[in-house]
Amino acid sequence: MRFIRNISKVLICVLLSFESLGQSPVQFLNREITQSQAKQPFIGIRKLTIRRSGPYAGLQTGKFLSLEFGYEFQWNKVTLRKPITHAFHTGFNYNFLRNVLGYDAGYWFKVGRMNLTYGANVIFRTDFDVNTLGLAPVVGFKFWQLHLQTGYNFMGRSAKDMETNTFFVSLRYVFIQNRDWKWSKKEEKKKPKQGVRWL
Repeated sequence: MRFIRNISKVLICVLLSFESLGQSPVQFLNREITQSQAKQPFIGIRKLTIRRSGPYAGLQTGKFLSLEFGYEFQWNKVTLRKPITHAFHTGFNYNFLRNVLGYDAGYWFKVGRMNLTYGANVIFRTDFDVNTLGLAPVVGFKFWQLHLQTGYNFMGRSAKDMETNTFFVSLRYVFIQNRDWKWSKKEEKKKPKQGVRWL
């Protein structure tokens, strides 16, 4: 019994000492844990961005068949779960049988590795007698550097009698010539601010 009384007296003295300092034992322990975490080094996560570019060649078919040539720029943000790819391209297509020339400039993006691509093209078509501008929303699927797309060319009334595609399917292959790997800088963890406590 005397031993238990002595332990009780020691515990009461410790608790009173904490109260005299203006903090509870739980606050004291939390403060010690916070200070120990602040002393630990933080390893930042570096993000990888890959930039690629190169010429492409392909076929566009619908009611008519055309050859496509151009150049494409790709930006790929590499992540474990959902990598994001953006791309801009510009080029031309030509129908040898109908003598119709076209110019395209567009953008597409993809979220994930095996998901669809979505984009749009600004288009120009001419049969050297009639000219027209238009817009083509597209959806597709890209595997490696093969890109299959389908869409619809919205054009002006002047293209009514022009022998060019409205609904179309295109298949392109990009010949990558330039590749740049860029790692982001490590992110430093901000240290918690410690205010001055007056006793």
